Amino acid sequence: MAEFDAALDALMDAPGIILDLRGNGGGSTFISDRIAGRFLDRPFTYGRDEFRARLPQRGWRDHFDYRVTPRGPTYTGLLVLLIDEYNFSTVEQFIVALADSGRATTVGRPTAGGSGNPLTFRLPGGGMVRFSAAAFRRNNGARIEGAGIAPDVRVAWTVADFPAGRDPDLEAAERVWSRWSGLN
Repeated sequence: MAEFDAALDALMDAPGIILDLRGNGGGSTFISDRIAGRFLDRPFTYGRDEFRARLPQRGWRDHFDYRVTPRGPTYTGLLVLLIDEYNFSTVEQFIVALADSGRATTVGRPTAGGSGNPLTFRLPGGGMVRFSAAAFRRNNGARIEGAGIAPDVRVAWTVADFPAGRDPDLEAAERVWSRWSGLN
């Protein structure tokens, strides 16, 4: 967290930031909600996990609400998130927090749709099984599980982009910046 805060503190005067979340498979909401808190100026509840069964691993609750609390100086410039089909779990919730609060524009391809607060159980013989134990719902009721998050600006890559060294996601994010800043 200290490294992120130091990096963001050095960019507080930047008129816009592009956060590249592509390929991020998740992490911990204890960290991602704190990162999101640097971009919001008021608390925001961005969704909830709904549990089909009450389990001791979830404190016997039937749901859990996710909320971002502002912290530190708030970055107020343009925020663009690059997203793709490799985004799962916590990073999908991070995207929802910033997009649904109106704080960020998303660019890229739909996310994977696998946010379900997984539980891991040991099997006889030493194996393990991990499965989704919750259905994350956005504030509008939309599920992430199995559906993902559609970007605000959808970008398609071509085979020619790879050998040419082009990054169509970044180019689209820069066009968002140009429209926002009036430099178009």
